[in-house]
Amino acid sequence: QRQGVGRALMYAIFDFVSNVDHGGIWCAARLRAVEFYEKFDFATAGEPYIERGLGAHVRMERLGTGHSSIF
Repeated sequence: QRQGVGRALMYAIFDFVSNVDHGGIWCAARLRAVEFYEKFDFATAGEPYIERGLGAHVRMERLGTGHSSIF
């Protein structure tokens, strides 16, 4: 953590998504990571839930600029 790996990965994902022209992306984020994803314009979508064996998560979505959607 705090080494820039997550940030680099997010930018790589955004580059990929923009190249394939999708409308947005989503992830199942651990509750303790919500602030990290919010820094990249993700928003929570729905209520937190328990992911078996992994703890509390919430779906997060980020709209893109393409014409279709991968939600």
